[in-house]
Amino acid sequence: MVRDHLEAFKRDNGDIMASAIEMSVSQNALADVIRRIRNRWRLKVALRGLTIVLGAALLCVLVAPWIMKQFRFSPGAVLTVRMLTYGGLIGLAVRFLIMPLRRKVTDDRIALYLEERQPSLQAVVVSAVDATAQDLPSSIRSPISSPD
Repeated sequence: MVRDHLEAFKRDNGDIMASAIEMSVSQNALADVIRRIRNRWRLKVALRGLTIVLGAALLCVLVAPWIMKQFRFSPGAVLTVRMLTYGGLIGLAVRFLIMPLRRKVTDDRIALYLEERQPSLQAVVVSAVDATAQDLPSSIRSPISSPD
């Protein structure tokens, strides 16, 4: 009789451990997918910002000589155009590159982004992120989605 209980205990705990291992593997897979999507989103933001800054730089290269010619290349005009060009490009780089890339993006936000792009998922990723948000180790979890 004791042997039967021991066998049942091993069998039940084996199922629990297998279930915990499967859960851990699925959480790691979900975290990996979220991480890859986050990196792809950051690349998209960086390329968009870089395009804006380089487009503005090209526009400045084309327009600045014309403006300086209008003022007969006086030292004040050259200095003013130069400072406006540098200031404008730095401002655009801060606005469209640095600020968007410094923004923290939660796992929930990434899941929504994915499901906006792939409507066939039908809220599966959002549900999975919600279900595992508390169970993920802090080394994998997004810094913002932590309950602390």
